Amino acid sequence: MISAFQPRSTSDHRWPLLRCLLALWIASALGAAPALAQKPTAGEWYEEVQELGFRVRSPKDWTYVPPQPGDDVMLAKYVPTGRDYLPIGGDNRFYVFNWILSLDIAELESERVERELRRRGKKSLEELPEEERAEIDGESITVQAAFEQWLEDNMLQGDRWERIETHPLRIAGMDAEEWFYSGRYGTIPGKKEPLEVRVYAALYEVAPGRHVALVYNCTGEKGDWNKHESAYRKMARSFDLIRKDAIEAGPEIAKGDLRGQKRRELEQSIASMPGWWLLETENYFILTDSDDKRFVEEIAVRLEAIREIYERDYPAEKARSVVEAAERPSTNDEADEQDGEAPEGPQTEEEEEGTVAGKKHLDLSRTSVVRICKDEDMYYSYGGPGGSAGYWSSYHKELVLYDDRQGGGRENTYAVLNHEAFHQYIYYFYGSLAPHSWYNEGTGDFYSGYRFDIKRKKFQLQPFDWRTGTIKEILRQDNYVPLKQFVRWSQSQYYGSNDLGASGGNNYAQGWSLIFFLRHGKGKPKGWNPAWDGILDTYLYTLASTGNLNKAVDAAFKGVDWNELEECWIRYTE
Repeated sequence: MISAFQPRSTSDHRWPLLRCLLALWIASALGAAPALAQKPTAGEWYEEVQELGFRVRSPKDWTYVPPQPGDDVMLAKYVPTGRDYLPIGGDNRFYVFNWILSLDIAELESERVERELRRRGKKSLEELPEEERAEIDGESITVQAAFEQWLEDNMLQGDRWERIETHPLRIAGMDAEEWFYSGRYGTIPGKKEPLEVRVYAALYEVAPGRHVALVYNCTGEKGDWNKHESAYRKMARSFDLIRKDAIEAGPEIAKGDLRGQKRRELEQSIASMPGWWLLETENYFILTDSDDKRFVEEIAVRLEAIREIYERDYPAEKARSVVEAAERPSTNDEADEQDGEAPEGPQTEEEEEGTVAGKKHLDLSRTSVVRICKDEDMYYSYGGPGGSAGYWSSYHKELVLYDDRQGGGRENTYAVLNHEAFHQYIYYFYGSLAPHSWYNEGTGDFYSGYRFDIKRKKFQLQPFDWRTGTIKEILRQDNYVPLKQFVRWSQSQYYGSNDLGASGGNNYAQGWSLIFFLRHGKGKPKGWNPAWDGILDTYLYTLASTGNLNKAVDAAFKGVDWNELEECWIRYTE
C-alpha cells in the first residue's frame, strides 16, 4: 500500500524525475564499464540454513541483493557488478540477473484461497455456499503455475513466455528439473523481429511441496545464450543440501514488547542476507550493507536528533485529539461524499490494529526500520523507484535510501533522510493519511532544510538550499501557481501534469516555500495576518478527522484573502 505521506522523494538537487528503472540502469552504465563479455563463472556459496538447508554457488563478482520485506518467494537476487548488461543494438542493453526462489505450494495455495475469499467478501470457506466452496477447492496451484506467475510478474524484460524444453536432473540425491523458457522483448532498431529472450530455471524439491528455484535470464541471441546457458547449468549442478542450523528461540518476548518482536524478526532475516548487518538505536533499527561503520553510526545519531524535532512539531497529544474527533459520529450528510476524499486508510488487520493514531502508535513508531544501501546501484537493484533518492513504504514498513558519497555527496543523503523519516514518523501517528502534495512534500522538504551541528548533536532550521534558488527565479519571472489553485492540486498536477505548464521541480520549490512561510514567517514579513497562524494545524486536523481533502482546504483557508496571503508570501520569499 502507498505510504500515508506518499513515498516520493527528492532526487538529484531538485525533484523526483519519474523515469523507469531500466532507463536509470542504462544511464548509469553509459561509458562506465564494458559490456558483459565473458560468461559468468561460479563464485561464493549462497547458503540458506535456517529453514530449507541448502547451498548453491552464486555467480562470481555478482552482488547479492536482499528481498523486500514480505516477499515469501524471493530468497536472493544477484546482479553483475559493473558489467551488468549485454548490448542488443545501438544504445539498447539487456540486463542479466540471477534469482533464488522458494516456492512453498501449501503457502501459495493458502494465499490463493485467501484472495478468492477477499474477492467474494468472505473470511472463511464455511461462509460460502457449497457450490462456491467446491469451485475454490477444485482448483490447485502447481509448481509450474506458481513459477510462471512469478515469471510474468517479475521478468520485466520479456513477455509471452513459453516453456520450450524440460530436462530431468538428479542432484544431491533428489529429483530436479531444468526448465527453459522463451519470450519476446520488443523490437530493437535494425531488427525486423522482436528480440528473443531466454530464462533458465533449475527446480529442486527439497521437501514435499517445497521447491527451490535457481533462475537466470539472458537474450536468445546464439552468441549470448550458448555462452550463458552452459555457465548457468554448471552452477545449477553445484546445488547441495546441508545441515540446517536450529533457530535459537532466545528468551521469551512479552506480547506487548513490539521492539523485542521487531528485533527478533530482523535478526533472523539478516542471517540469510550476506553482507548486511543491524544497528539498533532507541527508536530505530538500521539495516545496511555499508562497510563504513562511522557513516552508519552518524545516520543513527541524526535519526534520533531529527526525531526530536518531529516530536516537538507533531506530539502524541495532537494525534490523540484527531482520533477522538474521527471516532465521533458524523452529523454531516456529506461525510461520505467521494469527491475530494483521500485514499482509503489501512486495509489489513495488522494496520487497523497498529498504525491508526491512538492504537499503540507511539510504541509502533519505535520499531521504525531504516535501510541504508551502500550505493546507488544497490538502491535501484533493491527496488528504489526510478529517479528517486529515497522512499518510505508503509506496505513494507521501512524507509530506504542510499549513501550518495560517490554521487552528489552525503549532504544529499542527509537531506533525503530528514524528508523521508518525517513521512515514516507521521505514518505511525496518523495512519494512511494522504494530504495534498503541497503539504505532504512541502513539509518533508521543510525538514530537509534542517542542518546538523555535529558537535552539539542538534539540528538547526535553515532554508532548504535545493529549493531556494528555484523559487526565487519563479517569483522573479512571475511564473508561480496562484496559491488558491495550488493548494487544491492533485499529485499528478503537482508532478507536472497541469494546464499551467508548471514543472514538478518548480512545484516542489513552491510547496517548500509555502510551508516554510506558514511555519516560520509568523509575525516576520510586513502584512502578516494572525488569522494564518493556524492554517497548517487546521488542515491536518480536518483531513485526519474527516479523510476529505476538499474539507481540509476549506477549513484551513476559511475567510483567507488570497491576494493578501499571496502578496505577503511573495514579500517573505523573494
